[in-house]
Amino acid sequence: MDFIIEAVLKAVKHLYQTDITADSVNLQETRKEFEGQVTIVTFPFIKFSRKSPEQTGAEIGEYLKESLPQIAAFNTVKGFLNISLTDAYYCRILG
Repeated sequence: MDFIIEAVLKAVKHLYQTDITADSVNLQETRKEFEGQVTIVTFPFIKFSRKSPEQTGAEIGEYLKESLPQIAAFNTVKGFLNISLTDAYYCRILG
C-alpha cells in the first residue's frame, strides 16, 4: 500500500503546506463493521489542518479519490479515513 502512503504525503503537503514523513502515515486494515479495506488514522494530521479529525479525513479522502484511480470510495468515522479500493485494483494485483 505504498501508493496510498505516497498519496497521503502529497495530500498533506498540498492541503496543509506541511511536509511529513511516511512514518507519520498509519495504515490499518479497516474494521469489519465499517466499509472499506484500508484505514488511515487522521489524528496526527489535525495539528496541521487545524480542523476536526472528521473534516481532515474528508479533505484527505477527497484528494486521494481525485488523485488515485484505485480508490472507489471513502468515508470518515471519527478520526479514521476508511478507503474502499476498486475491483480493478484487486484484479490487477491478483491477476
